[in-house]
Amino acid sequence: MLIPSPLIPVISITTDADNFLLQVNYFKDHTKLIVGSLESRQPQHVVTFINSERQSRSWFLADLARRGASSQVRERMAYVASVLEEFAELDQQMCFRQS
Repeated sequence: MLIPSPLIPVISITTDADNFLLQVNYFKDHTKLIVGSLESRQPQHVVTFINSERQSRSWFLADLARRGASSQVRERMAYVASVLEEFAELDQQMCFRQS
């Protein structure tokens, strides 16, 4: 189930054969959370947070899982996780209908 966000998010997803990028713009406080993949020998996922002063900070997702994140980043990541779950469910339903 999609977690409601009081920040009025707008979601943009870009994907191709090798890359994935999800960007959520929060209009109420003008912040952004971007989750994407970096292609290298071992693909890694990167999280970038842009605050309302337009300062950005990026982390590898694995590092955030180990070390944690600020409440501002955690709240937005929880919303992004619910969006991805919703998209995965919709994708599974579409695949089921096509078979």
